[in-house]
Amino acid sequence: MREQLGIADFLLLAGAEVDAVDILGQSSLHRVRDRADIATLLLAAGATVDIHDKLGFTPLLIAAGRGYAGTVSRLITAGADLDVTDVRGESALHKAVSEPEVLRVLLEAGATTNVRDNSGLTPLMDAAWHGHLQAVQLLLAAGSAADDLTTDGESALTLAARHGHDGVVAELLSAGADIESPNRHGESALWLSAPYAVVVAALLARGADANATAADGTTAMMRAVQADATDAVVSLLEAGADPRLTDHRARHFCRLLDVSSRTR
Repeated sequence: MREQLGIADFLLLAGAEVDAVDILGQSSLHRVRDRADIATLLLAAGATVDIHDKLGFTPLLIAAGRGYAGTVSRLITAGADLDVTDVRGESALHKAVSEPEVLRVLLEAGATTNVRDNSGLTPLMDAAWHGHLQAVQLLLAAGSAADDLTTDGESALTLAARHGHDGVVAELLSAGADIESPNRHGESALWLSAPYAVVVAALLARGADANATAADGTTAMMRAVQADATDAVVSLLEAGADPRLTDHRARHFCRLLDVSSRTR
């Protein structure tokens, strides 16, 4: 470890170009990994803190995504742009949703919480989608908006419900997320969560409409039947789901059950 620091120091003293880049457009500062000491050395030698590679990545974006908290702290101290984005519109917060220690450092330094990537996702939505509960908690505590929507009408809650992340769903509901807000297909969090009995039960306990329908007329119970989610079906019936409802093709849950069984 010390040898690497010594070699870097020797090369700089010998006249190495501190901002020289490789074929990817990455400088030595992009590649310091979890070596805040080497980052300090390079910065002291005049390395450009916000140098971009060919995909728009700065050293901060790379360090944040790889969980290098010490390097992230050093780059921030050197004046790195906290809200810089890459070609996909992702900020350091987006990159760090799976790295709670880095996320905490960025938030404490004042990174903007509601910046959107090119898909319209905020860091909170990204964290909810992938089930990163600690990141969701940190972002909500820092002021992230629980009910921000993508252009498709997806919220952090619908994204978490779609993938069965029960802990994240509970956290978002506690933060006041709109339980009935549908996406552009008319799909509510309950409808999306139908294959996941634990999430269904949690949403129903918070007052979700058991008979809410998607744009095609299907209900959460129909979706649960197709997913073979027996416990979810029971919870929905106990909450007042109407088994007589049909979708826009006049199919009720028994017809869907028959179709589902024949496709297995």
